[in-house]
Amino acid sequence: MDLLWRCPNTYIDTSWLHMNEIIEVLVEQFGSNRVLFGIGYKSHNGAAISCLMHARITPQQREQIAHSNAESLLKIPSTGKNYAPKSNLLKYKPLWEKFRSGNTLDNVEIIDAHGHTPPLTRGWIFRQSDIKKGIEETIVKMDDLGINRIILTYEPALFGPPLSNQEAEKILKPYRNRLSGYLAFNPLYSEEISPYFDRFFKTGFFVGFKILPDYHGVPLTDPSYIPVWEYADRYKRPILIHTWNGPYDSPSMLSNISKKYRGASFILGHSGGGTRGRLEAEELALSSDNVYLEFCGSFTTPRPFETSLQIVGKEKILYGSDTIGHDMAWELGRYLSMQVADQDLLPGLATNIKKILSKILMPA
Repeated sequence: MDLLWRCPNTYIDTSWLHMNEIIEVLVEQFGSNRVLFGIGYKSHNGAAISCLMHARITPQQREQIAHSNAESLLKIPSTGKNYAPKSNLLKYKPLWEKFRSGNTLDNVEIIDAHGHTPPLTRGWIFRQSDIKKGIEETIVKMDDLGINRIILTYEPALFGPPLSNQEAEKILKPYRNRLSGYLAFNPLYSEEISPYFDRFFKTGFFVGFKILPDYHGVPLTDPSYIPVWEYADRYKRPILIHTWNGPYDSPSMLSNISKKYRGASFILGHSGGGTRGRLEAEELALSSDNVYLEFCGSFTTPRPFETSLQIVGKEKILYGSDTIGHDMAWELGRYLSMQVADQDLLPGLATNIKKILSKILMPA
């Protein structure tokens, strides 16, 4: 963006731009005439289309980005025609047909299993820095897209004092009909927060745990995570784990852990990240009935997610967006536009996470 600010003869295309409300940000900062449509890798599917169609810009600005800007730069005439052949698969994908047209999905239940409270603190560009206003805007976006509920993590608790999880309940209480929480667990403060697990989970707002091994620099095999494994096992709680193919949270590191703590549900955030992580995630999900692949951020490998879905089965997939970092329309569009029939995508939208949550036991 610095180059765009400095050089008015530069342009940006939308491929790979999965950040929250990024098209709105670009239009506000540089004007719609400097944004070009790009679809990205094949593994991105229709993400860029959805992001553009659901962006809060004018119809004229949408047309500029979709084709007019490129036609002007290349000095080619606009035909006004769509030459792309229509796939026969579309008749089995009414959800994608509706969503790619910019409409609300009002006839299907969607539970987003991976979210964060705004604003993020990790170098993203945001238009709203007030958490309460940001939450209200998130609810509006959920309504626009047709998302029923998001299970999210309180951002300050991930990187601040662990007991700041208490703030999450207070701030998010008015929205409990739409938002649930993961208890942010920092293994560096394991002894400080573990005695308070019962207090946090008794209220019903927190449904499980969220851990970020890569960010905290503590590998999954470290003993500091044992209180989480044991509690989740005892009370049948899900654990959303940021996974990648690195030394801290590669999915294969959970092989013995997931089998030992069978009462817990292990949700592999980003489905292992890169290609090696994805392959490990698939293997782990096949070998452990309490391991699930979570969708968001899984575009960082050319391996089609359709392949993973076919290998592990539709009952092992959970939809998540990673909002407020990722754009909800971008990730949901990528999910819905996968080259499989809607009936194979529906379990991941709500059914699977509801089954996980239905097992939860409350502390005495």
